[in-house]
Amino acid sequence: MEAKSFESIIQVEREIQRMLGEEHQKARDWLEHRKQEIEANLQAALADVEAGARRVEAEAKTAAERKAAEIVSRTRRWIDGLESLEDVSLQRVIRQAIRKILAEAGDDRPDV
Repeated sequence: MEAKSFESIIQVEREIQRMLGEEHQKARDWLEHRKQEIEANLQAALADVEAGARRVEAEAKTAAERKAAEIVSRTRRWIDGLESLEDVSLQRVIRQAIRKILAEAGDDRPDV
């Protein structure tokens, strides 16, 4: 009778070990699946960030080009206006511009 009981216990223990092995494999499979999902989500997020950065860069470049074109246009109009001035008036405008430039540079010498 004891031999049959031990045999039953050993059989139950083997079944438990088999079930534990299956559960461990299921857990490893689940973890691997989750890891792949997370990596795929990370790659998608990185692609979104890169696309956003490219879009922001393009928008900034467009804005800078537009602003530069406006500055060039204003400068051309200003130059056109200067070309029509008499020498005395032109000298006065140039002195004012130089004073402004020097003031912005931190040099406010009155000898200009």
